[in-house]
Amino acid sequence: MFKPLLKCAAASLAVIMLSGTAQAAALCKVTDPTNTPLNLRDSENGDIIGKLRNGKLVYVLDYSMDYKGRPWAYIATSIIVR
Repeated sequence: MFKPLLKCAAASLAVIMLSGTAQAAALCKVTDPTNTPLNLRDSENGDIIGKLRNGKLVYVLDYSMDYKGRPWAYIATSIIVR
C-alpha cells in the first residue's frame, strides 16, 4: 500500500517557467509517518542522490507511475521565476 510521503496543499500553486512556458507546480511538504528521511533519486528507482527530512517544502513538477504501478514525483526544492 502506498503511503503518502508528500502532503500537497492543492490551493498552494506556484507559477514557474519551464522551457519558456508558464506551468503550475504544487507546493508540498515531505511527510513520512515513520519519520524516516525521504530518498531523493536521479530517476524512478534510480541511484539515491540525497535525502529530504519531514517538513521540507518542495515543488512537485510532475507525477508518474513506474512499471510496478508505484507513484513517483519529479520535484524541485526551489523555483526561479523569470
